[in-house]
Amino acid sequence: MDINKEALLHEFKTLKNHCSILDSAVIKEYFPDGDFETALDKFFDVEFRAIDSFYALDYPFQGETVFKEDKFVELVDVIPEFIVSLIKVGMPFIVSLHKYQKSRKTEPVLLSLPNLVESSKIVYHSWNLLGDLLKQESEDRQTSITELESKLGQLVRTKPHYDLLGTLQNVYNSIVLMAISEDILEKGLFDLFIHPDKEKRASLYSLAGRELSALRTLGGLTGDDSIEDIIPRIRQDLLQNGYPQLNQPRASQIPGAYIINPNKKVAQIEEQSMQYGQVDGLVLNLPEDQTTDQSPVDLDFMSDDKKIAKIKLSHMEAAFLYYLGSEREAGESYWLHAPEEHQDLLRKIWNSFSLPQYFEDELELESPKKDSSTWIWDFRNTNRKTLRNQIQRKIKYLQSSALDFNLITSIKSKSPSRGGNYKLNTQINSFEIIPPSSSR
Repeated sequence: MDINKEALLHEFKTLKNHCSILDSAVIKEYFPDGDFETALDKFFDVEFRAIDSFYALDYPFQGETVFKEDKFVELVDVIPEFIVSLIKVGMPFIVSLHKYQKSRKTEPVLLSLPNLVESSKIVYHSWNLLGDLLKQESEDRQTSITELESKLGQLVRTKPHYDLLGTLQNVYNSIVLMAISEDILEKGLFDLFIHPDKEKRASLYSLAGRELSALRTLGGLTGDDSIEDIIPRIRQDLLQNGYPQLNQPRASQIPGAYIINPNKKVAQIEEQSMQYGQVDGLVLNLPEDQTTDQSPVDLDFMSDDKKIAKIKLSHMEAAFLYYLGSEREAGESYWLHAPEEHQDLLRKIWNSFSLPQYFEDELELESPKKDSSTWIWDFRNTNRKTLRNQIQRKIKYLQSSALDFNLITSIKSKSPSRGGNYKLNTQINSFEIIPPSSSR
């Protein structure tokens, strides 16, 4: 054994002494049968190869950080749950955990130490799914998004954890925040179990690397901020600093080894933000030919009565936006909750676009069917959500910081049976319809 290995092994062995002051109540919780000392001896009585593998870990925490004596002392004092949980599961288990990266099960899994392997698989698999979505240029990503939602939803989380499970929760939360900032997921779709104890939370965060960058941005919230404020900040931080990857080789310190690059130009975004103010109005230009869905529909974005950008919408996307824009102009809300109260508007929308026949069939209804083919009675939030995401992705392709906000935001349902409620972002003050030139 060379001198460096011997020194590292000696340093690791001396950490065992600090475990003598671990909180006895915590030990009792994890070792109710009183076999802690046996597990402790087994944890520290390992070969150098296992220690070296632990030092190299980047997921679900940075092993090298844990085994620095000053940090180890902090963990024993501040979050003894973390140290005791490591001893509970054992060194061989921990160093091999990151190698299992794909979850093949579909049933719900409770986040718990007995389910540690499957819980970790779900988190890692979700991270890889998000990475694939960030690289996709196609607008047709709904299948992949549905797979990500399904995988994230499979992990049942009931409370914040401050042990090894807490590190998985932090990675999970970062996945959700990055997906929300990219409009892949909707706000409120998944609960974020943020650790309420600030000191313990800071210790947990300190064990991770770049994978928690979005979560650390959230941690910068002040009393005056809301989730609406923080999402654009997370997105801008990711654009400037990159999208982190998990489990990259520690030997490679090149930043590119840690970054998923979605090929977005930060410099261009910053330049545009200097030229334009906040988007405060929309102008929907109706199609010239309302007999074909190939006739273009333009949506103009206005700032102080000046057009700063535009996107092209499908006729169904435009119909959905027409409805929400009319709601904003009327100064009201929850029109999607009760479409039966707006039959005249729905008829007007039908006459303005080339929409499928089933749209007219559904607007004639006075109550919802079990399954809706359009967004009109879509209380299960299938079609509405898809349309909202399609529109938002088109906005993001413009790569303008003036448009770096969620145009259509979800709002809490009034009743469990009528979900899928949306509204235009509160910063939109005006909505104008421009009829075809033949009607002017």
